[in-house]
Amino acid sequence: MPAAAVNGTSIYYEIQGEGAPLVLLPGLGCTHVMWDPQVARFADDHRIVTFDPRGVGKSGRLTGWRDILSQQADDLAALFDELGIDRAVVCGVSYGASSPSVSHWTIPHVSRAWSSLILSATPDRVRSVLPHSGCCCT
Repeated sequence: MPAAAVNGTSIYYEIQGEGAPLVLLPGLGCTHVMWDPQVARFADDHRIVTFDPRGVGKSGRLTGWRDILSQQADDLAALFDELGIDRAVVCGVSYGASSPSVSHWTIPHVSRAWSSLILSATPDRVRSVLPHSGCCCT
């Protein structure tokens, strides 16, 4: 069971395939398993990283309710370091799109993302994070 010790907790992750890194962030309360169909499709030409965020699945528990999104974003950055990933395409769905990958991860760590894909994020959250993005929701 691969797990990285980061920021005082354990983050469970899986890596499949070879090629340019593609990191997939799950929706609220979901584990890495939600991405299995996409992993099967993209692992032929990408290094796919899926993981369970802090407080979910096989990862360590949450330690309090303050700054959860920032903690999870910092965990992702530390996981990049642990796995030797300099830059990656980051794709999040639902909570994974509207929270850690966009506002709490991509913006402070923008130099580490080739691109970020926002899938099914709530319009209000995307508007507050990307007010001039040209997104159809703004």
